[in-house]
Amino acid sequence: MILFLPITVLAKMPNDPGANQWSFEHIKAYEAWDKFTGSKKVVVAIIDNGFDMFHPDLRDNLWENTKEINNNGIDDDNNGYTDDIWGWNFVPEDTNNNGILDDSEMLGNNDPRPKVDNIGDEEKVGNIFSHGTVVAGLIGAKGNNKLGIAGLNWQVRLMNLKIANNEGTGDYANVARAIRYAVDNGADIINFSIVILDHQNNEAELKEAVKYAYDKGVAMFAASGNESIVLSNFQRFPICADATSTEQQIIGVSAVTEKHYLTNFSNVGGNCIDIAAPGINITSTVRFSPTNGLEKMYGGNWHGTSFAAPLVSGVAALIKGIMPEWGAKEIYQAITSTVHHTPGQNEDVYKLIFGAGLLQANKAVDYAWQFRKINNSKIGMVDSALGNLQTIDWQSATVTNTVYSSTLLKADKIFSFSQNGLNNFIVVSKQQVGWQLNFYNQDWGYINSWIWDNNTDFSLVVVDYNDDKKLEILILPKQKNNNKIFVYSLWGNELNTIALDLEVEYKDIFVASFDDSELLLRGVKNKETIVENRKMNGELSKTINIPKLFSQMAILNNLGEEKQIVFLALNTEEPFVYVYNLDGELLRSFWAYDTNYRGNIKIYNLDMNNDGKDELVTVAEKFDLPWRLWSGEGRKLKEFNTQISSQAVVY
Repeated sequence: MILFLPITVLAKMPNDPGANQWSFEHIKAYEAWDKFTGSKKVVVAIIDNGFDMFHPDLRDNLWENTKEINNNGIDDDNNGYTDDIWGWNFVPEDTNNNGILDDSEMLGNNDPRPKVDNIGDEEKVGNIFSHGTVVAGLIGAKGNNKLGIAGLNWQVRLMNLKIANNEGTGDYANVARAIRYAVDNGADIINFSIVILDHQNNEAELKEAVKYAYDKGVAMFAASGNESIVLSNFQRFPICADATSTEQQIIGVSAVTEKHYLTNFSNVGGNCIDIAAPGINITSTVRFSPTNGLEKMYGGNWHGTSFAAPLVSGVAALIKGIMPEWGAKEIYQAITSTVHHTPGQNEDVYKLIFGAGLLQANKAVDYAWQFRKINNSKIGMVDSALGNLQTIDWQSATVTNTVYSSTLLKADKIFSFSQNGLNNFIVVSKQQVGWQLNFYNQDWGYINSWIWDNNTDFSLVVVDYNDDKKLEILILPKQKNNNKIFVYSLWGNELNTIALDLEVEYKDIFVASFDDSELLLRGVKNKETIVENRKMNGELSKTINIPKLFSQMAILNNLGEEKQIVFLALNTEEPFVYVYNLDGELLRSFWAYDTNYRGNIKIYNLDMNNDGKDELVTVAEKFDLPWRLWSGEGRKLKEFNTQISSQAVVY
């Protein structure tokens, strides 16, 4: 066995002598392990030609069906498979040697381990029967046990689902059955290091199974195949199962060399490739059976997209361990948004070959880590030099906690909304391809995120716009000649558009009525502020003309009373806050800061003490001025002085 030296003393390394691999180095696995090394709560299903589940470096990370009693001949958990303690072998076998496959034999059996009794020397050289075992080792060989290698997850649970024989062939109609088994028996991740060359008219069934898994939140990763073909011309499955879908149901993986070039065998193209990972000179666990002449526990020089895919699946399992509430969509976002993307490329060609780019485990883990529960405070500020989020207790006006949060540091917009009587928050950050919307619950537990692929600035509101008892997101682009409000589900699916007039340049959108049945839009026309009261279908109810321009707008909500409109003066004027009613009458005004102040001010409406009435928060861009908390009537309640350079965030 070759012994490898650790790559660096700065990254966390297990004591397994063969833990150092170029593939792990290039995807930054060692740096990822500084944060997280896996969880036994995560189940990864390996749909392959079976892996050696009793391999010394795999057996501690084996999934076990604890609802089944071993070898009692009874389907104890009523899942349709008898004695499936260690997974299932979907390959029909004539187990009674009568030359006929009866119904029970067609169903398969409970031994998914690759059979190596009486194998010949030629089979040993080819070693195809070790294919699934190689895959399993990359995902979850036991780490830090002083034995052989370490998988990307030092601890995990590997579910063994065999759909092909030792030669790698089989009835691929069983793939759909294996997918459903994995989902129904608790898999979080599914790895497909298989490619269906002849799908035998089972395409629809396979697509249905993939969608079934995706809808259940199971993340799936598939090898692209090793034929050097363009998948748009010759589709392969399961990698292309979602090629015609509007949803990203499965992640397709191409393979690269040590110099990050595409390998000479990897399939590319179509809408099937989503990410790239190392796929040559891979070392992992192999089928171990000394009584059958298989005395090596590990083997190297494995080449193929089959061994690129489990690297991505392994990183997905790390992410799932960090954020167990995440489903496929969130895991995909974490992985594909944190890749190494080589700049200066023809982007269309690049995507066909590498998808989003090269897998980066450390960045994906960091991405997930930052979404762990932060705190349940309402007000925070980001120290732009240190990247710290400081939370403020407004009862005492003191700093209560400081935590690192690169997400909030990068926040461009923050919105709040109520769901089931609880506050929820949307933190928005500008990305190269648009805006990323990250959703949190009231305790800052991460819910989901998605990209609005539009570079235009925007305002949004969350409301049940079609009265279907479900919340939708209404996005109003801030651009000239915009005549639409875009309607999305909370998960980013575009549902509808609402038509607007072309005469107004729209700036902000709010809910106008107490029963959330109408909208309030701020716009500019002929150097006047236009406030439009519209029904949810876009029909105009009332227009308020205010012969003055403002920099920002907010809304005061007061226990079922008519809402009030709050405006901030332009940053070239005295720092006045103006409060109007919905008839356009000025009710009151007050200075947010000294009359000599000139500059940007942010204003937010929040119910700070949960009494059903909004307060106002003003935050000046100049760091030597205090943040201030105001009653809706304009009475200063609290202020917080800070002398560090900061950006304000309200959440």
